[in-house]
Amino acid sequence: MNIDLLSKKLAAVRHAMNRCGWDALVLTQQKNISWLTEARSHINLAAELACCTVIVTPQQCFLLSSNIEAERMTAEEIGGGSDNTSIIVHQWPWHEPDGRLRAIGRLTAGYALVMDDCQPSVELELSRLRTHVEQEEQEAWKRLGRLAAGALESVALELKQGQSELEIGGAMTRQCLERELEAIVVLVAADDRVRQFRHPLPTPRKLASYAMLVLGARSKGRIVSCTRLVHFGPPSPDLIRKHISVAEIDARIMSATRPGRTLGDMYALLEICYLDAGFPAEIGLHHQGGLTGYMTREQLALPNVERRIAPNQVYAWNPSITGVKSEDTMLLDGTGSPLILTHTGNYPSVEILLEGRRWSRPGILIR
Repeated sequence: MNIDLLSKKLAAVRHAMNRCGWDALVLTQQKNISWLTEARSHINLAAELACCTVIVTPQQCFLLSSNIEAERMTAEEIGGGSDNTSIIVHQWPWHEPDGRLRAIGRLTAGYALVMDDCQPSVELELSRLRTHVEQEEQEAWKRLGRLAAGALESVALELKQGQSELEIGGAMTRQCLERELEAIVVLVAADDRVRQFRHPLPTPRKLASYAMLVLGARSKGRIVSCTRLVHFGPPSPDLIRKHISVAEIDARIMSATRPGRTLGDMYALLEICYLDAGFPAEIGLHHQGGLTGYMTREQLALPNVERRIAPNQVYAWNPSITGVKSEDTMLLDGTGSPLILTHTGNYPSVEILLEGRRWSRPGILIR
């Protein structure tokens, strides 16, 4: 754990608490605890609640856990033991289920207004903090992007006709684990299922000629998303036309992701992009992505959403036209300049020139 980064985030949390009039804050959800501590705060990948609880007061920060998790969290996740005075660890016996509530009550006694992160007003404040990337975190985001794209592309490069979607999904998960990533979204579609479903959970269906692979990968709470397409033999002219169109939409929305614009503005632009491409109805068939961070999407681009784009944020757009999709994750740095995180340079690409900048979007890998 980076103590300086923790101190910076705790200061931001306490500033929000002071502004909102909260005396103490109880964090229970993975996305918030992982953001604050850079710890893997899960046991069950499917659970939103963390395996521990964090309490922030004006002077102290406590981590509460049953004795099952306390030693591992201290040794491997938050680190430091007695040397780490930034987070004070409390534990209770796992077989006393009310131990957690007793500890929360004891540590927040005397505070008039104790809030928790299940309350909408608290989530609104925490979302603003969570989606701001500190300078000290940028390298971790870049590393995650490279590793996730490498994991997905290594599977695409080794695909074999006759493999089932489940086998392919298993390979994606394995490649992530080998890179110390958690595969939290694994979607695989073979052949007609690419055209049928936007969120194709893997099935026993065997691959004949065309596959779409979608990955959401997580490391210490941070999440990136990417999609890759693979075709055995030459794709049809219609598929190529649709793919170029969706790559151009993707490049246009990436290029337009600039500080000051709202996510409502971005949705309005996407409507124009789909219309210009000749596929106006496709925007209604799937969400288009948006602001990301410690959820697969922190805020989608939707009509009239007033949330504004800002420097030091992460975005994952995913425009789709029936049969094709384009998706990567990008970081806006401190100046608002974009960097595609999930890019390795080892995959076929479509080059789109916009306003003097060349945007490299993933192509269809022909095997």
